[in-house]
Amino acid sequence: MARKTKNKPTARRGGGKALSMLLYAAVKRAGGVPMAAGELMHRLSLPRARKVEVRDALSDLVQAGKLARLRGSYVVPEQMGGVTGRFIGHPDGFGFVVPEGGGEDVYVPRSEVKGAMHGDTVTVRVVTGRDGRTQGGALAIVTRAHATLVGRLDRWRGRWRVLPLEERFGREVWVDPKGAEQARQDDLVLVAITAYPDRGEPMAGRVLRVLGDGTDAARDSEVLLAAAGVDPQFPAAAAEDAERLPQKVLPRDREGRIDLRDLPTVTIDGEYAKDFDDAVSLVAGPDGAVTLWVHIADVDHFAPPGSELDQAARERGTSIYLPDMVVPMFPEALSNGICSLKPEVDRVTLTAEMVFDGNGHRTARRIYPSVIRSDARLTYTQVNAMLVDADAALRERFAPLLPMLEGMAALAAQRQAIREARGSLDFDLPEMLIVLGEGGEIHDIVQRPRAVAERLIEEFMLAANEAVAEWLTEGEWPVVYRVHEDPDLEKLAAFVPVARNILGPDVPIPAFSGVPEPRTLQRLLKVAQGHPGERVLNSLLVRSLKQARYTGEHLGHYGLASPCYCHFTSPIRRYPDLMVHRLVKHRLNNGEYRRLRWIGELEGTAQLASERERRAMNLERQVVAIKKCRYLARHVGDVLAGVISSVARFGLFVELSVAGHEGLVHADQLPKPVVHDERHMALFIGRGGRHLGIGDPVRVEVLHVDVLAAKVSLALADDV
Repeated sequence: MARKTKNKPTARRGGGKALSMLLYAAVKRAGGVPMAAGELMHRLSLPRARKVEVRDALSDLVQAGKLARLRGSYVVPEQMGGVTGRFIGHPDGFGFVVPEGGGEDVYVPRSEVKGAMHGDTVTVRVVTGRDGRTQGGALAIVTRAHATLVGRLDRWRGRWRVLPLEERFGREVWVDPKGAEQARQDDLVLVAITAYPDRGEPMAGRVLRVLGDGTDAARDSEVLLAAAGVDPQFPAAAAEDAERLPQKVLPRDREGRIDLRDLPTVTIDGEYAKDFDDAVSLVAGPDGAVTLWVHIADVDHFAPPGSELDQAARERGTSIYLPDMVVPMFPEALSNGICSLKPEVDRVTLTAEMVFDGNGHRTARRIYPSVIRSDARLTYTQVNAMLVDADAALRERFAPLLPMLEGMAALAAQRQAIREARGSLDFDLPEMLIVLGEGGEIHDIVQRPRAVAERLIEEFMLAANEAVAEWLTEGEWPVVYRVHEDPDLEKLAAFVPVARNILGPDVPIPAFSGVPEPRTLQRLLKVAQGHPGERVLNSLLVRSLKQARYTGEHLGHYGLASPCYCHFTSPIRRYPDLMVHRLVKHRLNNGEYRRLRWIGELEGTAQLASERERRAMNLERQVVAIKKCRYLARHVGDVLAGVISSVARFGLFVELSVAGHEGLVHADQLPKPVVHDERHMALFIGRGGRHLGIGDPVRVEVLHVDVLAAKVSLALADDV
């Protein structure tokens, strides 16, 4: 059994902080040469009686990211001369390191993974492998990503072990039976890791909570949140501060703000929205010009930097939206209360005021603190009914606002045309909306439309985000940019032949050499519209592009074809937006931003926000996948329609039309022989050599559904 790590901070041990400083200085003096604990004790003339104390101090330094552990020795990560980044594990034991500063991922063979776990921050030297390709060697763990994990309890040879739900961990955890008295074989449990894998020794842990056997659909979100280390409850101090917030805007809150309470203003959101952080106004001017106001809740006014509410929000990074629950970034007293732009009450906001000419081009802008009073809370359904369906009753009910809404629709159409002209990518596919019934089971899966109202708000938020980013940048002020870097040319080059296979020889595929302009890919999306393989093609193109992220570097946004972009419009649910609000205020006050503690940590906070965003997206995807699999479990034995979404040597992945979820037709289920055509991403099956490739429609039988693993086993239907 691995040695159990202690959780007490170093400061409470004999040598405390002084010992840690001595050890760190000694390792640093070694200049990148790994130092074993015994060698450090010898160099510092420490007696053997302090051996445990030294190991504990070194462990604390590793946990703090000051030192990295390398094959039982210690080194300062920056002195390794390697690449530092996030380790992405694979169930088969190998992995990749995603560099912190960008660049190509580094492949790490199984022999060099050592004790690293999926998600850990590691430093790895880049070496040349036996095949002549670069790969990672001499990997050192900088910081651990997981203090807990969720898995299935298993009795093996008289001992309890936990098999992690996350296959990329690739390791079992041996647990103390004292923590598992109330658990049974195959129960899901939350485990605190007490010893990480080290020098061939296994992980050890203790059971914190029993999460049931996985059959209760109502606990899906609870299980996956626990697995991701997300606590839905706010820290007590933050919750108490939220309860002390005022219930209404006071006179002092309105000081120094432009009063826009007489301006016609509305919020437009989904039917079930509870927090309204954006409102819009529009007034027509001469010669076809219009002025648009985008008002955003001034969250910073009630959660200033360094406050308990701010610290809790920074740690969360973003709200998490799951089918059966929301984990908000701020407590409801703020997000659904004083900062929610409810109708007929005063609210403090930051406003982006923009003037557009008769063709929809922006000619002027102003950013300033304001106070508003929304006239109505409208839903997307209501606005679409008025503007698209000409619903007489609704048009009469909201008659005073109707001219403004019609003007908004016209401006939004102009803005969308302008974006398309510059090449902005629009993956215009309907979103699958999960409708839950009692007990957390799926009642239905329906398509959520993107009609006039939805596009209207999208366009106005994009316009405000660009206006604020440009205003800050032109003033040479720091910005937390939302960037989307140029795509990787190799990935795009691999995508082109697949697109040709999906669309067929009669559909023109735009040619490009070098990194294409966004409008080139936009043309490809347009020619795919209405094709049976459109959804698969869009998905493959998204995978070929880089992931958007937050940074203080001005790198532009490729997907939006925007040279300058940030997130400003959702400070209730995204921490980078809150940071941008603070930058706006500081520029307005002509302050010295370098004196602010939080701006000194801009890049680190931006990186944390990007990580939290990815965590939220993964959680949402995982919960949706499990819900879809519970739905598909009812269809075992049924024949369903689908489209081949990916091809591998071991089989075909098929996206099922009924749920939008992928299943696998394993090669064992296909007629023999099975020949893999890697170049065209296709399989030739049977004696007739039938061709099956990405984008081909198929009918499949559902053989088996593993709900918690979100895996569906399929077979080609006999009648195809």
